[in-house]
Amino acid sequence: HIQTSKDAYHSLAEKACTLLEMAFNMFNLNGENAFLKHWKDIEKSTNWY
Repeated sequence: HIQTSKDAYHSLAEKACTLLEMAFNMFNLNGENAFLKHWKDIEKSTNWY
């Protein structure tokens, strides 16, 4: 049994943040801008705030 100092959500969020930072570091400026454009165009549910 391994104890963590964080709850599961924060642990996974930290891993996701690290993954995104690494991905952005691999992008050149054009690739990063294209990714952000597509990210902003993703449709969100009307129930999301």
